[in-house]
This record gives sequence, C-alpha cells and structure tokens, in this order.
Amino acid sequence: MALFLDCAVVVIIIVTCIVGYVKGFVKYLVGMVSTAVAAGVALWGSNMLAEPVYVRYFEKDVNTRIEKAMADVDVAGSVRQLLSEQGLPILPETGDIKRAAEKEGDLSRNLSDLVAESGGDIETVTAVRERLDNYFGSGLKEDINEELKNAGLDKYVGSVNFNAEELKSCFKKALTGSRSEAAEYIAEKTVKRVLIGVIRTGLFAVCFIGAALVLKLIVFISGVFDLIPELKAADRFGGLALGAAKGLLYCALGAFILSTMVSATKDSLTVFNSGVSSRTYLFRYFFDFFYR
Repeated sequence: MALFLDCAVVVIIIVTCIVGYVKGFVKYLVGMVSTAVAAGVALWGSNMLAEPVYVRYFEKDVNTRIEKAMADVDVAGSVRQLLSEQGLPILPETGDIKRAAEKEGDLSRNLSDLVAESGGDIETVTAVRERLDNYFGSGLKEDINEELKNAGLDKYVGSVNFNAEELKSCFKKALTGSRSEAAEYIAEKTVKRVLIGVIRTGLFAVCFIGAALVLKLIVFISGVFDLIPELKAADRFGGLALGAAKGLLYCALGAFILSTMVSATKDSLTVFNSGVSSRTYLFRYFFDFFYR
C-alpha cells in the first residue's frame, strides 16, 4: 500500500504536468480554478449533508441494533456480581443500585457508599471503590463492545474508546432510563461519530466529482477556450508549472480524504492508517499536513 501511494503521487504529478504543457497556462489556470471551486463546494456540501444522511438512513437501524444487543445485559446484576467478588455478606438490592445511580456526584463513590451502609468497613469500601473505578475504566467498555460486536457493529465500535465519564453516564442511563435512551447514548458516543466521518468522506468525493463535471460543462458551453489565441512556448511552460501545482493539489485532496477517514475511525483501518502513511516516502508529507 505504501509503495502504491508513492507511485500514485508520481503518476499524478507527471500526468498533470503533461496535460498542463499541452493545454497551456490560460486553459490550465481555468481548470485549476474550477478544481479549487469544486473542492470548496464539496467540503461545504459534505459537512452540511453528513449528519442528515446519517439520521435519515442509518440512525434508526444503528439504535435498534444496539438496543437489541443490550436486551440481555443485566447492568445492575453486573454490579452485584462485582460486589459479590469482594466477599460482601450482604449485597445491595437492584433498587438500591438504581437509586445510587440517580444521585448526583461520582458513581463509584455512590455505589461504594452502599457497601458502607451494608456494614462494610473502610478497607472494604476502599477496595470496592477501586474495583468499580477499574470496571468503569476498562471492564464495562469491554462488555459494551462485546455486545455491540454481537450486534454486528464491531467494525465501527472496535475503533472507538469510551472514557471513564462517558462509561459512567452510559451506565446511569442504562440503570435509570429506558433501553432506548441508553442505546441512543451509546450510538451518539460511538457509532455515530465514526459513521458520520465515513459518510462525510464519501460525500466529499461524490460532491467534488459532481461539481468538477458541472464546472467543466459550464466552461465548455460558455466557449471561453475558443477566445484563447494559439499557444506559445511561454504559455506551454506556464501550463507545465500549473500542471505541477495541480498535481500537488490532487495529492493534497487525496491525503485530506484519507486523513479524514483515519481520524473518523480512530486510526483503526487495516487497509490504510497512519502507520501505512509513515512508511511512504512522498505521500506522508501530504498526509501529515492534514492529520497532525
């Protein structure tokens, strides 16, 4: 893949230089302006349409899948199991766990306070709090991702990391709200981010191609090129220079699209990622400009 990207950079620049030399400075300048305008229109259009497209065509299905994945998850039971592993003689009831989740303040502290109310000593309460912090820091994330994987969303979720506060908020919603609310929250924090990034990248490519074709058609119909006199040597070499510049612009556009994709998927793609870019000799200079 790295070799292919470097070869693509060389081929693009060579082709655009040749085309620029043949067309000349004036004609190629018009083409470059059209490309820049098309890129601007594509960027604006992709940013405007990405979220509406997600909401219209993906949101319902994603939320439904996540809700189904959560149907068999006993959130309160997971906490009771975790507390039982501490050897507590009396475990909090499900209702008590839900009430603790509804309270303001840190969730781990509220749940560990239940242990104190059940007669746990300071050492046990501290151990429970540490265990809960570890669970919200990694264990709960693994449980959620496993369920989402079972729902067929692992190709998106595997690239997303919850932080501890997001996990606690998710846990609270699962305990105190409906399954649909918890599913919407998980989708908002995970799959939605990734899919909108992927959709935005695809829309950018489509809008760019469409806008470029429309602009070319407008220029052709207007007959602007018919008014340009016969090409001279200076005009040809000016076109060659612009061709090189346009080749660099195309490479930059490709790097922008790939960097957007990598950012959206949290650098988890196997086909292309920042590691692949770092192994290139030429393409990485374009990619790093947008990615870092």
